[in-house]
Amino acid sequence: MMKRLRWVGVLGFTLLSSISMAQNVPAKSLWLRADIGVNLSGSRVVSWTDQSGNNWNASAPFTSRRPLYQLLGSNFNPTFYFDGSDNLDVSYRSGLNTNNFTVFSVHRLTGGNNKYRSPFTSRDDRPQKGYILYVQPNGTYQFWNGAGNNGGWQVLNTSRFASSSSELLIYRGSRNGNNLVKTGYVNGQSFAGPTSHRFSSNSRRPYRIGAGATEGTGAYFWYGDISEQIIFNSALTTTQRQITESYLAIKYGMSLGNNSQAISYLKADGSTVWDASSTYRFDIAGIAKENSPFDLDQKISSSGNTDLNTSGNVILATTNNFTLSNIDNSRQALSEGQFLLWGHNNQSMNFWVNVGCSQRINRFWRLQNTNNVGTIFLQINLNNFPASSTGTYTLFLDDDTNLSNGVVSTHALVGNGNQYTTSFDPPDGVSYFTIGVRDETLPVISNCPSNIQACSGDVITWTAPTATDNCGTPTLTVNKTSGQIFPDGDTIVTYTATDAFGNTSECSFTVSVNSKPVPVGVFFE
Repeated sequence: MMKRLRWVGVLGFTLLSSISMAQNVPAKSLWLRADIGVNLSGSRVVSWTDQSGNNWNASAPFTSRRPLYQLLGSNFNPTFYFDGSDNLDVSYRSGLNTNNFTVFSVHRLTGGNNKYRSPFTSRDDRPQKGYILYVQPNGTYQFWNGAGNNGGWQVLNTSRFASSSSELLIYRGSRNGNNLVKTGYVNGQSFAGPTSHRFSSNSRRPYRIGAGATEGTGAYFWYGDISEQIIFNSALTTTQRQITESYLAIKYGMSLGNNSQAISYLKADGSTVWDASSTYRFDIAGIAKENSPFDLDQKISSSGNTDLNTSGNVILATTNNFTLSNIDNSRQALSEGQFLLWGHNNQSMNFWVNVGCSQRINRFWRLQNTNNVGTIFLQINLNNFPASSTGTYTLFLDDDTNLSNGVVSTHALVGNGNQYTTSFDPPDGVSYFTIGVRDETLPVISNCPSNIQACSGDVITWTAPTATDNCGTPTLTVNKTSGQIFPDGDTIVTYTATDAFGNTSECSFTVSVNSKPVPVGVFFE
């Protein structure tokens, strides 16, 4: 029967979802994002305008320290590349050196092996004060803070290796007496602390992006990309942190959680736009529009865990273009409050599963559509997929994963090399799609009635035809039913047979009704 159309580890599996009472995200102390407020000299970043409203802008201390601007960085958004000698500074501000703080950084490590490397720091070494995030020579993260009064550096070691893909790192500090309670998160997952160390905040040095020392000319430079950094002068609550993580994860194509922990994605009001799923927790990505508090405007997206050349890589976009930057003016924005997120079940893609006379792979993608985003465009890499017996591939869109009882809609994929594209309108709420080979055999209609001649006022009857299909029994509909009086003139009666995958056949005949003749000898004035 046809259905109606309509990266942050914990042992064990945990589902994290929103609480019913939304918690507003507090005002940002510093907000630097590579897609806006960038002053360039050629392709080099001269300064970076603070979007928090505080006007605490960052700039390169020397011409030779300017990072490289890259238009197509993380998830079609711009980024800055730091080559191991670049950095940007924000002049000392007491508002960036409070007793409680939460720092969010979206970055990617690409080099500098066997060195200390830092994406951000606010520290002083005479005496040791403030905080630093390091990747140490072996590639794992460390959270440092100064104890003050020559008390040295207090180090929280971790076993987490920095990634060569973009990831979201959070350094959360909460003052407790003379100590700082430090907690680290990566892609939504707590992996460091909470650990308490004696703490004294930086009281004179700049906040530095791309280097780990603020005194002198700097040292411990970053090798890789930095796309966005946000600082709050408070230790965010769990929900406030999760709202901020959701914004950054959608924007930069990062999956929150990992293989043992699924995390819900939240709107600014704390409501859920992606339900944590123990099954569909792989390669989560999304497009969305939400103006406050982060000006989220993602029009094209793909998971940062894969790239264009990876089999099964999916890109969804609001326009039929899969190469231009997210900030390109030709891209169409969603309407306020619209979100579309997706993730898959990590099942195989290299053999077919028979569904009646159609075939599909084992992998399904789950879609969660909030406020009906309308038509979207999809590109998928089908390299190493099984061959199609018909020479074409089809996207099956369904309201569950049981295709044997019909599908919501089917959409032919058009290929160009390994990349295949199509467009479709996902239903509001939750739906699923997979890739397969569609049954293209048309139903057969037998015993279609012949044309009928009748007189005005006659009740017209006929014997209905029958319909068969190579798989299952098709539905048979008709535009006019037997056993009724037809109007004078010609009426075309059409039977339509439709199978479970939308293949249709028709048969038609004509009912011709003639006016009854006026009897002889009867006259009208």
